Amino acid sequence: MATACGPCRFGQYRLLHRIILNRKGYKDLIILSPSSINSYQGLPEPLRKKLWDCFVIGDLLFKAGCKLRPYEQEKGSVDRVLEKAVLRLEEAFEKGKSPEDIFAQAIKELKAIKIAPKRKPLVGVVGEIYVRSNPFTNDHLIRKIEEFGGEAWLAPLSEWFFYTTYLQRFRSQQRFKNFWAKGASIVRNRFLKSVEEKYFEIAREILADRKEPEIEEIISAGARYLPVNFEGEAILTIGRAIKFIEQGAQLVVNCAPFGCMPGTASSAIFQELSSIYQVPLISIFYDGKPGLNERLRVVIENLSEKL
Repeated sequence: MATACGPCRFGQYRLLHRIILNRKGYKDLIILSPSSINSYQGLPEPLRKKLWDCFVIGDLLFKAGCKLRPYEQEKGSVDRVLEKAVLRLEEAFEKGKSPEDIFAQAIKELKAIKIAPKRKPLVGVVGEIYVRSNPFTNDHLIRKIEEFGGEAWLAPLSEWFFYTTYLQRFRSQQRFKNFWAKGASIVRNRFLKSVEEKYFEIAREILADRKEPEIEEIISAGARYLPVNFEGEAILTIGRAIKFIEQGAQLVVNCAPFGCMPGTASSAIFQELSSIYQVPLISIFYDGKPGLNERLRVVIENLSEKL
């Protein structure tokens, strides 16, 4: 599945897959390659809707874990509830059952966990979608933030999908070719927001103060520094960092792969934002070396002393 680093790299990967499969004797094997250009509508709609349930539920459970785990009085209690919920959700999706009741039960169990009243520095996490979301790739950044005494708030995967639908609407306003096909495509994306709202309402008791800003708000904030037609994750990184600060984050971390152009552009703009908002904004370019997250330790510890 293509992410923020663009259709060029996506096309190269697809070609490489084709070459490898042909060499292995699988010339007749079809490659399904959904693209962000049309919000992944190359997938069958029933599958696309089921995947969206997975993404939204996963985002919300992960967010709940990040909010509660730093304050749990019994170490490991949050992770135990989440692990059990994931297993039950996997079984439900495999059998074609609705995940709604299982999700609601997980939220109920999370809400019952005893947490300490003490607050910790809130750390927003933005950046390249895959790197910020994959623990192995970012050297377990979220757990390191918690180890250093902070509370992490990761920009969710759903942000990228809302962005792709926004771009569809934006392009349709800029170009008037095949207007009806674009209109039908936009209609097919309407379910995304309603599904997110449905599951958020279930989790509201825990996540009322962790609601994501609308994608239009994020892009509007980022557009002060980058044009909308620049496209890619840079405008999201900048816009979401600003919204994180507005929502109370005392530190924002920008995750990027080594040598990433959007990450480099974001890192440069972060210097100005840090001066304007008087909040530390740190970019980390992950290249596979361990220990890169250690630079956050002293920052989070200093923030903790001020609470």
